[in-house]
Amino acid sequence: VRDRLANGDFHVGDRIYLHVFAETTLTDTFTVRGGREILLPAIGPIPLAGVLRTELTDYLRERLQQYVRNPQVRANALIRVGVHGAVLRQGYYTVPVDITVDEVLNLAGGASPPAIIEQMSIEPGNEVLDDGAYLEQVIAEGRTLDDLSIQAGDRFRVPQPSASSLFQRVQTMQILFSLSL
Repeated sequence: VRDRLANGDFHVGDRIYLHVFAETTLTDTFTVRGGREILLPAIGPIPLAGVLRTELTDYLRERLQQYVRNPQVRANALIRVGVHGAVLRQGYYTVPVDITVDEVLNLAGGASPPAIIEQMSIEPGNEVLDDGAYLEQVIAEGRTLDDLSIQAGDRFRVPQPSASSLFQRVQTMQILFSLSL
């Protein structure tokens, strides 16, 4: 939390969709560059160090007032997250931070049939942040990536049973079926 307050939420490679009404040159998606800044046409670099995602629109509106009269600004932070494992389309997706966890899974085509949703995890770097029942609750509550402090590069992993565990399930089903006859 202290790091977020001191340095802000934006890192090199993050993207920001900026819409400035009646200013077509300022309406685009901009990538955060080295020094935690975005480069706006005809304006130059706008620093983002210390800016939180929740402050983005107000901050950019204030900064743009120096160049545009009464700017009407809408800004959305975009991050790139991975969805791996038992989903239909594994990969990395650039998404707004106010998207819900289930919407991220839907972008990846949803969980495939053998998915073990109750063992899903979030992996920032090489560690496991959250998993299992907690993430099921997060999905049920409709919480967003921002609510979870998800950062660019974090991955959602949806596990699937191993081949041996699937074989054991099939054997168990065969036994139960033969017992019911």
